[in-house]
Amino acid sequence: MTLPRRIVPGTTYLITRRCADRRMHLLPSPLMNRIYAYALARAQLKHGAAVHTFGAMGNHSHEVVTDVRGVLPDFLRDFHREVALAGKAIYGIPENFWSAEKPSVVELHGAIAQNEKAVYVMLNPVRAGLVARTTLWPGAISLPETRRVVAQRPSVWFSDLNEDTLTLELTPPPTWKGDADSWHAWLADELKRREDEIGRERRAAGLPFLGAAKVLAQKPFDRPRNRDVLRPTRHPTLATGGDGALMRGLIAGLRAWRRAYYDALGRWRIDKSTVFPFGTWWLVQRANAAFG
Repeated sequence: MTLPRRIVPGTTYLITRRCADRRMHLLPSPLMNRIYAYALARAQLKHGAAVHTFGAMGNHSHEVVTDVRGVLPDFLRDFHREVALAGKAIYGIPENFWSAEKPSVVELHGAIAQNEKAVYVMLNPVRAGLVARTTLWPGAISLPETRRVVAQRPSVWFSDLNEDTLTLELTPPPTWKGDADSWHAWLADELKRREDEIGRERRAAGLPFLGAAKVLAQKPFDRPRNRDVLRPTRHPTLATGGDGALMRGLIAGLRAWRRAYYDALGRWRIDKSTVFPFGTWWLVQRANAAFG
């Protein structure tokens, strides 16, 4: 049994979803890039999420988003479903597009955590040794100078009843104190600094970057050769960017919320008028439970 997830409007998250069996179902191509961007734009428009950064790697994706309305499960359902169904259509995938493992959804608390993960998402193809600069990544990815992405409707899965184009808006996370221009400028400086650092480290170790051409030469059903080691700590619930005091407070609050949730759940099974703690989502949305 999985732990209950607290859904609070205005929470910022790092979302990670892996493809089934680590296959390259998100391999960069003009069509797959369009599918990913269009599905993300549709989910943003439908559910009001603020998207800060995103990146589709070959076999997984990352997004940093703020769930403004407190509807994260619906946002994830629609976004991942449309990417999966369109991807299955173009590659003839008979079963799962995504891993059966649930998406990793990490709450980002504080400016350090939110900005760190925003850069992490953009830096992913460089850190993985695939390209020397994020601008060289041929897949769908946000760049520091990008304020909005105009997503064209893909030629598969999405019917002509859907909009021809959608605009995906990219905004600073809620803890950023300046304006959008200052955030994008900070992203550009920080991304370049880290790209330079990774480049020096790889040159010193004699490790070249794979390069965009070799990335594109891969096949959608390829998978990494290295062994996949799953660890219990792989998917944390909270991140604070190293702020220990904040983390301790958040853990205490989350544990208290879970105790209140389980206590209410036990009573609700007998008395449907039981009130659940604020942040209860599934039972409120799907089973008409009340929360306070």
